[in-house]
Amino acid sequence: MQRARSTGALLCWLWLLGCAAPPEVSSLPPQPLALEATGRIVRDRDGIVHVFGQSERDVMFLQGYAHARDRLFQMDVLRRQAEGSLAELLGESALSSDVELRTFGMRRAAERSLPMLSATTRDDLTAYAAGVNAYMQTHPLPPEYSTLEITQLRPWSELDSVAAGKLLTFQLSFDISDLRRTQAMQAYITEGAKRGFDGEKLYSQDVARLAPFEPIATIADAMQEPPRRAADGGARFQPRGLAPSALRLIAQYLERLHAAPHAENLVSPPPESRGSNGFVVSGSLSRAGVPLLAGDPHLPLGAPSILYENHLQARADGIDIAGASLPGVPFVLIGHNQYVTWTATQHPADVTDVYREKLVADASSASGWSTSYRGALEPVIALPQAYRVNTLGDGVKDNLADVAARDNVPAAVLIVPRRNQGPLLQLDAASGTGISVQHAGFSGTRELDCFQRSLHARTLDDFEHALRRLDVGSQNYIYADVAGNIGYFVAGEFPLREDLQAGAVVGAPPWFIRDGEGGNEWIAATEPDADRALPYEIVPYAELPRIVNPARGFIVSANNEPLGTLQDNDALDQRRPGGGISYVGTYYAPGTRARRIDGLLEERLRKRGRLTTGDMQAIQADTVMHDAVVFTPSIIQAFDHAQAPQAHPQLVAAASAPRIQEAIERLRTWDGSTPTGIREGYDAGDLPGQLAEPSTDEVAASISATIYSVWRNQFLRAVITTPLERMGLPLVNSATAEVLSAARNLLDNFDERQGIGVSGVSFFDVPGIEDAATRRDLIILQSLGAALDQLAGDAYASVYQRSQDQNDYRWGRLHRVTLEHPLGAPFSLPPAGGAFPSPLGSTQPGIAIDGGFSTVDTASHQLLVDSPDAFKVKNGPVRRYVSRPRLDGRGFVAVTSLPGGASGVLGSPFYVNLLEGWLSNQTIPLRHDRIDILHGAADVTSLSPEDVK
Repeated sequence: MQRARSTGALLCWLWLLGCAAPPEVSSLPPQPLALEATGRIVRDRDGIVHVFGQSERDVMFLQGYAHARDRLFQMDVLRRQAEGSLAELLGESALSSDVELRTFGMRRAAERSLPMLSATTRDDLTAYAAGVNAYMQTHPLPPEYSTLEITQLRPWSELDSVAAGKLLTFQLSFDISDLRRTQAMQAYITEGAKRGFDGEKLYSQDVARLAPFEPIATIADAMQEPPRRAADGGARFQPRGLAPSALRLIAQYLERLHAAPHAENLVSPPPESRGSNGFVVSGSLSRAGVPLLAGDPHLPLGAPSILYENHLQARADGIDIAGASLPGVPFVLIGHNQYVTWTATQHPADVTDVYREKLVADASSASGWSTSYRGALEPVIALPQAYRVNTLGDGVKDNLADVAARDNVPAAVLIVPRRNQGPLLQLDAASGTGISVQHAGFSGTRELDCFQRSLHARTLDDFEHALRRLDVGSQNYIYADVAGNIGYFVAGEFPLREDLQAGAVVGAPPWFIRDGEGGNEWIAATEPDADRALPYEIVPYAELPRIVNPARGFIVSANNEPLGTLQDNDALDQRRPGGGISYVGTYYAPGTRARRIDGLLEERLRKRGRLTTGDMQAIQADTVMHDAVVFTPSIIQAFDHAQAPQAHPQLVAAASAPRIQEAIERLRTWDGSTPTGIREGYDAGDLPGQLAEPSTDEVAASISATIYSVWRNQFLRAVITTPLERMGLPLVNSATAEVLSAARNLLDNFDERQGIGVSGVSFFDVPGIEDAATRRDLIILQSLGAALDQLAGDAYASVYQRSQDQNDYRWGRLHRVTLEHPLGAPFSLPPAGGAFPSPLGSTQPGIAIDGGFSTVDTASHQLLVDSPDAFKVKNGPVRRYVSRPRLDGRGFVAVTSLPGGASGVLGSPFYVNLLEGWLSNQTIPLRHDRIDILHGAADVTSLSPEDVK
């Protein structure tokens, strides 16, 4: 093995971590011969890895070697998270998460998936694992293991890769918000019966609406057609009341999950973390005459980045593909080969159902329990579990302690076979009640076959053939090819429910807890189907949303609904072609990002006629808060109404304060943009290492962004949460945009309903004022005053030092990001071991960035929390990618970016080298040409069959 240049910095690592000696090389058995010919791993000058091998198998081996070199600790965390053994690495603090992760059972699902994969994919997994282990056998462990007092690491296996892939699809598809929705709906109905309002309507038509904030539909808009509308009303339903024992179980489980952060973050993600933008423009609308494609997946921001950019080439097998991979898994998830390019956005299909189970003590069942289904008993299976924890801080290497079973560490996971081998989440023995969960991903599935097939896709048909193996983790795929085609496809398997297929809802619909004793089952498959992985009947591929080469010439997908069927706030009024209710999901993104992208494309086409890759990148970098564009006119209008001669005295008083007048003048000229407004902040267009002094306009916009964002909290609280709190009612989930949609609906329909919901509840209630419009305007202005009080008070003192000078309210001092590592400092960014200190100093940790709630360049944060910490950005673009076919039709030209660097090894020059470019929306080329790759290459690793015997 030969290296042109070493990128190791072991002495630096040891100094940073205070370690006396490096971790020992992991003890591994001899590896079988995996390479058929000499291959090379070339790291280009930006740190991106290019793998050159003779065959597909060789390339997979080399990719595994490269992944292990750069991301071994991350890979280990992923497999441990999937199997529920994080405590063996991170110690006692991760034990509660292990319990929940074992309950979910991603490792069990991986064991079902591995034998279902094609022979070629399994061979590639074997080669990949051999590459990982070849690296581990000859190199010390990454520096994290010294901190954790670990010197031994088990070999990587094919099953580890499948488990890591299942973990990603689980994160993208598993959803138990049915629990909170059921809690809220029942509370609303109960309180409504006491107070004389319609609780079901309060929930479904006023507060937790299914209709999006913006009525935009990917396919309907691309075809320039109206969204689908049903000829008749939707199916009605009457949620059945849950017994108090079941409601207690919900509360107990949610409390337990909250104490397990590594698990809770998977199933209860922060706002818009399951997001992404994807848009594609046809050659007829581009200056170069070829399609333009852009995509940026939105996932948790960590150190290192969740994705790994790489280029794989195996000429003997016709492979030449570049794009983002998941460390621990071979292939490429999104990117391009020589013929097709694609990106993806998460499609929030409902493939998780939660059930109330009737449990019966049953001595004939090995677990001691059975469920009752249609009066018959079905045994519950017990899977014994044994947990261990890493005893940190004792100075003893590899010291793992066994954990005895106790109340919060059960001896077994209880499985309900009927629920696709899903678990019981919570059990109340006294009442014989349990809560179980059924998820499509508990089955064996074949997502890795999808990624393997895409290596070889040459045409649109080939690409769709690959998508038929994307069984779980549903995605919206945005596509272009060198032949000039553009397209959009929804991929995934969506089970059919027996009651919906029969045309009527039995009990509650699928987004609430369902009755496990019968009537709400997924329909068992009876006929074999090579295209189907799930053991259930599914929505046929022909019924899934799909469009190719639309007349409008461009397609936009930002997790918004594809067809527009929810714009009437009814998820049950569509019919399948062969009968039954058409239902795939309900909780799509609010449409703000999609609307903004759509509008920017239209605007640039009007002004320029044709688009360029620069236009696509500029749209990706857009930081206008669309909800601010919608709501700010109401603030201005309220103030202007207060100037009328007959305005109510309270309204006049609310508008008369000089600070209100100053804020109004700022908002009156604001365009909704969100620059940081400080020299230390990173804004789109800044050059790495050359942060610019903000302009006067940027400072003004920055201050307005701060005032508006804090006003938003106060307004939403006054209009939505306060009326609910007066009745002792909860929000369904204040971390989502549902509350914004509720507020907009009230304002949009104010003339007709005067601020009174369909339920009969008044949301603009001010004692002593009869005129509804005055009540509305007063609440809006009082919310502005409350926001200014907050900014000048104790809540934000750590940021604005109780200043009453609005010039101090710069957005960048509030809106910050830290790329967190599981072990924290020094691995997090900042400080990256001192390589990237916090630009604002220790009193304001993190990095000031532009963007805001649901901006295109997403940088969302919590709503309804009055704290600087609530504005921290935890999710965002983990990749920004733009591509177009080369003008000679041979492959693609593409650019990309990563939040951090390619390497996850602290001390590497490629740990943080791309961070500043990512922060300011700069990109790097995704190189293909060998001469360009080798020119200035950082290092070259050659591996021969003899090197890895």
